[in-house]
Amino acid sequence: MDKKGKMPNHALRLKKSRRVSAALQVVDAIDSALQQGTLKVGDKLPNEQELAEMLGVGRSSVREGIRILDAYGLVEVKQGKGTFFSNQFSLKVFELMGFTPLADNYQSIINCRRIIETGCAYVACADNKVTDAVCNELEALATAMDATKGGTHSMKLERKFHQKIVEMSGNPVITKYYEMAMDVMGTYWSLLLFRPEVISSGCKSHYRIIQKLRERNGAEAAYELSQHVSIIDISTPEDSIHKIEIT
Repeated sequence: MDKKGKMPNHALRLKKSRRVSAALQVVDAIDSALQQGTLKVGDKLPNEQELAEMLGVGRSSVREGIRILDAYGLVEVKQGKGTFFSNQFSLKVFELMGFTPLADNYQSIINCRRIIETGCAYVACADNKVTDAVCNELEALATAMDATKGGTHSMKLERKFHQKIVEMSGNPVITKYYEMAMDVMGTYWSLLLFRPEVISSGCKSHYRIIQKLRERNGAEAAYELSQHVSIIDISTPEDSIHKIEIT
């Protein structure tokens, strides 16, 4: 966006293709701008006519493209205000799978995380993908998390810590699925990482996980991760779970 809050003409580039409809080319152009960081979540898109002129397509193609992006959760159309970039893609994917991420599904989300993380830790050790460099990064994150004593920054560090463990598996499909699951789980984490007892227990278990990874002991690393996830499960009061609404 420029200084006036408007989208520059070069922000969107259409990849012309005879095999792909104009509407899907609009989808690709807008999605690419978002993925490349040219545009950010919360930015307002130009109106229909402006987009049509910028991309060199008809207004009907723009309209259909926006409709598709809205269904994907990549944009949000606000009546009377315009169209804005959104970050609801993960939520939409889970809904399309027949899964509504509400409080009643809390246990399923916890178990999803447990299965992915423990499996990735075991595979990373078995396939010799654990490196001292990554273990050092994990330790730095754990130390930083220990110092924050909770809050939003602690939540970001916690997510980054576990994301790195999943990435060690070297499986991009699992990594992407995990990212989406954690997007949906964000509300649960924000609830827990403001509770001192959860932070204290979680920080201690981080170091045990790192130690087992340094030893390349996949089974023990998976066990420690499972215990770590259980801390969250046990520490969440039943009444708090049913107050959760993901928006």
